[in-house]
Amino acid sequence: MSINKRMTRSIKVMAELYCYCWKFIRCRLPERKDDFDYFVYDLREQYPTPVLATIALAKSKFFEKKVILNNDFEKTTSIKIGDVCIRYSFDKTIKQSNYIEPEPNWQVATTLYRLLRQAHHNASVINLNDERKKQEKLWTKKKQS
Repeated sequence: MSINKRMTRSIKVMAELYCYCWKFIRCRLPERKDDFDYFVYDLREQYPTPVLATIALAKSKFFEKKVILNNDFEKTTSIKIGDVCIRYSFDKTIKQSNYIEPEPNWQVATTLYRLLRQAHHNASVINLNDERKKQEKLWTKKKQS
């Protein structure tokens, strides 16, 4: 195996590991931004023969970075290191929550249930004789004043 193939293989493995960690930290930890995607591939695989690949890639730079797409929806960047290309993109659109939105009828029903449950509690027993005596005392005080 030639030095160029070994170097390409080691760069590809390191790039995949780095991008995997980057995606894990960005998309799986606290903020859960699911807006990053990447793809790492060997540029020599796009040519039919290895001879053609070495001729085509011989004149290219070792390191090159290009912004392929940058609009309101996404930003895609491509980085070439040796014979390996790392293409990553960030989605700029606002994501919907992963939770299922309940139907409005269901929300109305649950709200009515909560209101009815709060309004219907055990009634206290009122002795009408005591209430009448209290009312008479109030009337007599008002008449005296």
